[in-house]
Amino acid sequence: MTTDALEIVDAAEVLARTVSGWKSVRRTPMLQVQLDDLPSLGVYLVRELMSPDGDANAGEPRFVHDLSIGLSGAIAITDSGAQLIALDTLMNDLCTKLLSDTDFIAMIEGVNGIDRRLSFTKDSETPLAEIQVEMRVGFRSNWPPLVVDDLQTIHVTSALKLGNTQEEIDGRIQIFREYDLSQT
Repeated sequence: MTTDALEIVDAAEVLARTVSGWKSVRRTPMLQVQLDDLPSLGVYLVRELMSPDGDANAGEPRFVHDLSIGLSGAIAITDSGAQLIALDTLMNDLCTKLLSDTDFIAMIEGVNGIDRRLSFTKDSETPLAEIQVEMRVGFRSNWPPLVVDDLQTIHVTSALKLGNTQEEIDGRIQIFREYDLSQT
């Protein structure tokens, strides 16, 4: 994963922690759910697809990134269904926070799509509802080459032909020039 992608997911996690209602926010999957941790949110870097930006073999490497940020909210449920509504409200608040935060939006070029899924599982004796949101965001990167022997100065000296006599050599004006080709 690129550093830019990690920074975007880190920013999503920081914003997720500002949404009240989550008892725990994690970056790693919970292997075992504790009731005291629910409702729980996971923020994950799911995948990063890098496609060429323009012609693939023209110029320095440039990419358009399609980054998938996984947001997984879980809550213990009962038959009343009120917890599911509470979880949906929390996930909507989180999406609203991410999509309306100017600093977060400035890190990306746009949102390429959002996929929401609802699933039900059981951990030990605890029935769980989980809303999984996969937010796909786009950004660009370029990778300029590292040129260590760049051409900055040219020295030009005129030369005489072999076999010239001393008179011919003395009669010609020698040219010595230096051209500065500094890159800006």
